[in-house]
Amino acid sequence: MATLFGAMLSIAVRAQQPPMESKAPEARHAVMAVAWGYPVTAYAAFLGSLRRTGYSGAILLFEPRPQKKQHEQPPSKEVSEIVAMHGASAQRVDFPRDIPLYVGRFVVYARACREGGFLACMSADFRDVYFQENPFLRLPSPTPDLVLPLESKTIGKEPHNHLGVLKCYGADVVQAISNRTVACAGVLIGSPKGFEVLSETLPALVRGCHLSKGSLAVRTAKQLIADQAALNVFVYHHLGLDGSKHEAQVVGDDVVRAVQTTLHVAASSVSPALRGGSSLGSALREGLRVRFEAAGAGIVYTLGSAHKGGKAAEAFQAEHMKDGYILNADQTLAPVLHQCEPCGTPRREHALPFAA
Repeated sequence: MATLFGAMLSIAVRAQQPPMESKAPEARHAVMAVAWGYPVTAYAAFLGSLRRTGYSGAILLFEPRPQKKQHEQPPSKEVSEIVAMHGASAQRVDFPRDIPLYVGRFVVYARACREGGFLACMSADFRDVYFQENPFLRLPSPTPDLVLPLESKTIGKEPHNHLGVLKCYGADVVQAISNRTVACAGVLIGSPKGFEVLSETLPALVRGCHLSKGSLAVRTAKQLIADQAALNVFVYHHLGLDGSKHEAQVVGDDVVRAVQTTLHVAASSVSPALRGGSSLGSALREGLRVRFEAAGAGIVYTLGSAHKGGKAAEAFQAEHMKDGYILNADQTLAPVLHQCEPCGTPRREHALPFAA
């Protein structure tokens, strides 16, 4: 039987072919990722597979600027060449210093999505994400403010999210959201407004972890809460959504109240963005449209342990692999593969320019 790794190698061969035609309004879209310290093969897999789908929009790669200028290291020549030949941009920017990098990235993403004038942006993990189709082709119109892919487990049964929420916010919050399906923070799509909301709330939730400041315990818990558990606390506990409906429209006053409650719980002052009729404050009062996509039924498919062998992996491969592609449950192509470990080591053909 074919293996998932074999499927990835098969996809790698397709990188040599001309890119597919894209019908998405690419000037209005961006794919964003933190790419820092990865081997050149990771750049080849991410950029090569994305451009191979025919996606011609912006690809924005970010890495944190070192605190001391003498610590700056230029990227390798090989990485710079791959980034350039795939039409991506790589920038060193300032990340918040008091929270984990993968929470602070949402502050960077929100600014880039807003200042770029994009209609929709995708934020993606870098090392274990692989593209099979232009991720924006299946985006509904009008664009939701947040498209949240769901994983296969509930918060109560997923140990990392469960422990982070429990340590930082207590048993009551865990109990309230334990039967909600984990919403993935590793890959998601949002409007500029959606990313602004995440950039306000996720850092605040991490900063507001209830454990005593400065201890090893709080540093560990903050790493556990990170972005995904914080996202789930905000969406399910503060916004009051349950993920059971495919789409939900949260009315403006409830959105503002949820954001302000989040900041209050986090002992943060009400954000300047919510004061005095600012553009974000005004936009929030228009409401927030949130779309949930079940695992194997949307734009992003989080594979998890499907490629790690055993009977579960064999069953997955029998049901979801065809002609070297990974399929959703309805046998349509899964545009984005997440937590796909073998995808990070493709053949070197992925380093080919996307232009024919």
